Amino acid sequence: MKRNLFEPTGLRLLTRTVLAVPAAALMLGHTQAGTSIGINFYGNFFGSYYGGRAVSATAFGVDPVNWYTTPSLFDYAGAASNSISTGPAGVLSLAWAAPFTGINRVDPTNTPALTRGDSDVYYGFLDGGDPSYDSGYSVSLSGLATMFPSGYVVQAMASADSASAFVANTVSDGMRTAQLANPVAGRTTAGGAYALGLGSGVFTGDALGLSAPAAVPPMRSTLAGFLVTDQPVVSARPAGGGTFSSGDSLLLQAGAVGIPPLAYQWRLNGSPIPGATIARYSVAGVGPGDAGDYDLVVTNVYGGATSVVASVQIIASPVILRDLSSQTNYRSMMANLSVDAGGAPPLSYQWIKAGTPILNGTNAVLTLANLQSADAADYQVIVTNSLGTVTSAVASVAVLTNLPPYEGFNYPEGSLTGSGSDPAWGGPWAQTVGGYQGDQGVFTPGASYRDGTNRLLVSGGAVQLAAAGDPDYENIRNLLATLGGPAGGTVYFSFIGQITNTPWAGVELAQDGLGQILLGANFYAENWGWGDRSNTNARCGHSSTPSDSLALLVYRFDFTPTNTLINLYVNPLLGAEPATASVSGSWSNFQFNQVRLVAHGQYGSGIGPNGLIDELRLGGTWASVTPAALQIVAGPSLIWNYGILQSSGTLGASALWTNVPNATSPYPVQTTSSKMFYRVAGP
Repeated sequence: MKRNLFEPTGLRLLTRTVLAVPAAALMLGHTQAGTSIGINFYGNFFGSYYGGRAVSATAFGVDPVNWYTTPSLFDYAGAASNSISTGPAGVLSLAWAAPFTGINRVDPTNTPALTRGDSDVYYGFLDGGDPSYDSGYSVSLSGLATMFPSGYVVQAMASADSASAFVANTVSDGMRTAQLANPVAGRTTAGGAYALGLGSGVFTGDALGLSAPAAVPPMRSTLAGFLVTDQPVVSARPAGGGTFSSGDSLLLQAGAVGIPPLAYQWRLNGSPIPGATIARYSVAGVGPGDAGDYDLVVTNVYGGATSVVASVQIIASPVILRDLSSQTNYRSMMANLSVDAGGAPPLSYQWIKAGTPILNGTNAVLTLANLQSADAADYQVIVTNSLGTVTSAVASVAVLTNLPPYEGFNYPEGSLTGSGSDPAWGGPWAQTVGGYQGDQGVFTPGASYRDGTNRLLVSGGAVQLAAAGDPDYENIRNLLATLGGPAGGTVYFSFIGQITNTPWAGVELAQDGLGQILLGANFYAENWGWGDRSNTNARCGHSSTPSDSLALLVYRFDFTPTNTLINLYVNPLLGAEPATASVSGSWSNFQFNQVRLVAHGQYGSGIGPNGLIDELRLGGTWASVTPAALQIVAGPSLIWNYGILQSSGTLGASALWTNVPNATSPYPVQTTSSKMFYRVAGP
């Protein structure tokens, strides 16, 4: 029978006289072995505007009735403590000190890897702050000797609105000290980051302390919650289930904590799997007999725990798991057609265009580069193995007559709103209804870029960011097609920019009004790069070039079925695409059908201007977004009295001198990227 360790009669809260410095204490049931408890820090952001959550479902293997959630902690947390000396045996006292609290708005809807209970714990956290101003956080929990007479282990959870990694917790019971590492391990979300730390060794002291020093961003020092247990708890549910083709490898792994030794037993459809007695279970090549529901049973002398189920499906005959989808794109862009197919290998593919097999169209992906009107058609693919055949749905590819859009801001000076009539765009620049009310403005002359050899072709004026209006500024413009996504192929995007006096600004790619990625300075004057607007986390990429320097930025997006690979080139040479990018990384798979210019306003006042944006280009090749002309600069004039002017590209005995056609004194020299030597030869 499940016991509620936090019965109302066993819980007593000291009156809080200052809301920003709450105090909390919890009382738990009678002395016993075989107990698991969890502490969840509610957290807050901007006062009560965003609040944390109580634990509403099983979290990290602990029943919600055995989780204690602190009262609402305002973002300036301060210190709180309480000592309870009354009540039945098993009283625990909780105290904490932290400069801030915060929230990370994770949810199973935006982070499917998380359960409801786990996301409840990760939602709020104590924040140890920045070492320039703060000293970290500390938490103590006392009264443990009565509840856990044979000792206990500890496991901590870290969370943050943004983080590249978390600092380690120091855990001590007065007799033994250990560190619990909290690696992010790539577990990031659109909203931030979270991590389940490693379990501790056994502690026996009555009072437990957890602490961590402040951290230099993007590293963070936070504590979202922790659990204390003697009995086993499967805190990391089994990962690795899903749909597999016959012959694929299978790896299931889970995590458990509890006083050792822990005994493990994997089960398939409720029956023990012989020899599967560690935290991992693997099969080199799965077959039909490996399909079913797997779970992990973990036991020790204090009790046992059973994980949630991980389901495994095995496919033999070919099956389309992700089908083709129709798409529209600009002329000269790229389109990739692909399906996710399952089945026993090897799988073979035959692509069909308008009912006719495509010659050499036998790869898993059909790439249509440099789209032209002849590529507009209906496509299908037939997938075959030794056990059968499956045919995909029909996908239509439509090719617009327009080339990808260009924006040189060749408009009269003043508000950008309402400007633009190029038919390659889906209308003029506008402001989102109910969105930001500040406006960007057009000014002249526009920006320019030269690499020492070539100059970028430019036209018109440029956009001054944050020209007028509210402290948040936006202008948005629609495309005629939705770009990116699993079939997006390669997309290039370039612009000239400079970001000044603002926390964040740049060019945002959006889908139906929802920002997908910000190109520029995404968080408090970061260097040129990409990321979430007004946020920094492990997904962001930043170059070594400050964003307050005028620069040409060229982004290359390679859209794959699972993610988006990004290369950013800052101030590149304008010839061929460089072999090495200024910074490379990846992003989640996204699509966009709008381009938005955004700025957050000046530090402190929110008043602009905040820099400039110019020369927006979208294309399917490097050359299409870096059109250039040879840079020719007027040089000095050569003067001679008599003779014939000759030129050569080299000096020395091997020099080949040729007469300069129609050269008369004075002769103006044109400076190019190539060295040229001159002499006067006798008549």
